[in-house]
Amino acid sequence: MYGELSAAQIESLLYAEVHRASSCTDGVQPYVVPISYLYDGKHLYGYTRDGKKLQMMRAHPLVCVQVERIQEITDWQSVIAWGTFEELTGAAAERRGSGS
Repeated sequence: MYGELSAAQIESLLYAEVHRASSCTDGVQPYVVPISYLYDGKHLYGYTRDGKKLQMMRAHPLVCVQVERIQEITDWQSVIAWGTFEELTGAAAERRGSGS
């Protein structure tokens, strides 16, 4: 798809897809990695184990994500969003993991 997506198309894509490419940095080198997520209409919630991306986001919480749907070479949609990483633990993480 060429051009900009409408707000409704962006919402539809974010709700429909469950995987995204997430970008973070250690302050020097960018790092892009796929991650599964849940969208609640306002926030994207991802689940990951401790590792390089989590360590980088803790140190440098500004992140960028890309969600895409590709049907064919000329039929695709993509949403890019910037935000701030916030780590959830305990009950807060469990509530988000259940979709509440």
